[in-house]
Amino acid sequence: MPNGFIFSNSRFLVLYLLAIIFPPGAVLMRGRIFQAWLNAALWAIAIVSVLVGIGVYAGPLSVAHALFAVYWYDERRKADS
Repeated sequence: MPNGFIFSNSRFLVLYLLAIIFPPGAVLMRGRIFQAWLNAALWAIAIVSVLVGIGVYAGPLSVAHALFAVYWYDERRKADS
């Protein structure tokens, strides 16, 4: 196991966890400002829809978008190495 293996991968595990708990934060951590605003709008719609009781369709979409953004950044970083 190379040096720094645990720490380099744990950073991305924390980003995946953040993408599930607070998706706009994970997208913003990847440096995608416009996508973070879009994700924040989806997240706000999800929270309002839960509070009003009309459904939770925007929540999973927001989480999926954040997971994709973190995964895409990780794959792009590996390709550049």
